Amino acid sequence: MENQKFEHRSIIKFLVLEGQSPSNIHERMTAIYGDSAPSRTMVFEWVPRFKNGQLNIEESPRSWRPISTTDEKTIKVVENLVIEDRRITIQEIAEILSISSGTVHGILHDHLHMTKVCSTWVPHSLTPLQRHERVEACEELLARYETEGNDFLSRIITGDESWFYYHQPESKQSPKQWKRADSPPPTTLKQEKSEQPVPACTTITKTYYANLLINKVHPEIKERRRGLISAGTTYRYNHRLVRKKLVVQQQWQSDPKPWTFENTEEVSWTSYLPEENSLTEATY
Repeated sequence: MENQKFEHRSIIKFLVLEGQSPSNIHERMTAIYGDSAPSRTMVFEWVPRFKNGQLNIEESPRSWRPISTTDEKTIKVVENLVIEDRRITIQEIAEILSISSGTVHGILHDHLHMTKVCSTWVPHSLTPLQRHERVEACEELLARYETEGNDFLSRIITGDESWFYYHQPESKQSPKQWKRADSPPPTTLKQEKSEQPVPACTTITKTYYANLLINKVHPEIKERRRGLISAGTTYRYNHRLVRKKLVVQQQWQSDPKPWTFENTEEVSWTSYLPEENSLTEATY
């Protein structure tokens, strides 16, 4: 068996000197030796050695391979690096410790049992009061549904606004962190896309919202779904001040949906453009 390996390596060496590619060498040797031909892996392993000037066809210390160290000291150092920076990459660890990326990968997965995962996005960082209000709102809506049934759901109209941002935050893939299999995934607060919205067209205030809904939305409801007017429309909107103004001006019923941020009287800006998606990943 050992003699056959030497024979195979001698032929591989000759064909390498002849200028043959690894694939051609494997095909030619398979055609000659059949089932006893060297494997494709063996051919592709020895071709680079002979191309790099190795003359000996016997096994030698594999100095051509990257350093592989998996002793307890190295494992501990890798663990400390990950604990210090959960976003550190395998390549960065390999460069710091002067070991191969494969060794780092093996230490992380086989010894430390760690995987790199995305953070869980949470839409808002809520205060205890806001969490309590959300629970109360859900209980009230559930009670109304139990009393009124599907008729309550059919009278709900929802509304929200769209924003066009100056800057896009990092993607969900960017803040990946290493964690153990038995530890919970990290969480990342979903960032605002821009500290200051860029004014594009019209100043939007609670009065503007309310007038828009009364002068445009209400007539559309009256024309398309007249039954909702007499039945009593429940309007769900994401802005507390808008809901209050609607109740005062139009006697519309507003459900108790809690606001998702602290609403103020400050002026906000928005824009009316047909294709919001076309503006992503752009800076203005």
